[in-house]
Amino acid sequence: MARGFTLIELLVTLAVLVIIITVGVPGFQNLTNQNRAAGTANELLTALQAARSAAVTRSRDIEICASDTTGAEDPDNISCSNSSDWSTGWVVRDPGVGETLRVRGPVRGGVAIRGPDGPVTFTNAGVVEGSTSLSRYDFDVDVNSGRAERCVDFGIGGRAEVLEGDC
Repeated sequence: MARGFTLIELLVTLAVLVIIITVGVPGFQNLTNQNRAAGTANELLTALQAARSAAVTRSRDIEICASDTTGAEDPDNISCSNSSDWSTGWVVRDPGVGETLRVRGPVRGGVAIRGPDGPVTFTNAGVVEGSTSLSRYDFDVDVNSGRAERCVDFGIGGRAEVLEGDC
């Protein structure tokens, strides 16, 4: 008696494998996009919390802003841009003494971040400078043109949170 697989058995196995791959790969790409959006939003949230904490700890104004990538080679020479495009990265700094506290370089992998124009400044009380009782600040984190989105939202009190979806 001969052992092995028939041609029909091999073709059926191959067809099942193709169906599984066809269904699984797009789902995996969606999962990857969701993770990329969540990771980037959480990283921005951490930077905002670090800026607020530093403002309270140092009893000075601390600002976080979108970075101007022209000085990207030297972290001490990175300056703020007045753009709403935070995909270039961000800088947490103490403008009173000119000290850079934290730098995040440009984000990659199809991630786009839109936020406030210019710096967001936390006062020594941990609140956002120049805001009113109705002020809210949003950062829209978008991966691959809307396939995965997160919103980093915070109010004048400085408390921030990451929300799923568009801002």
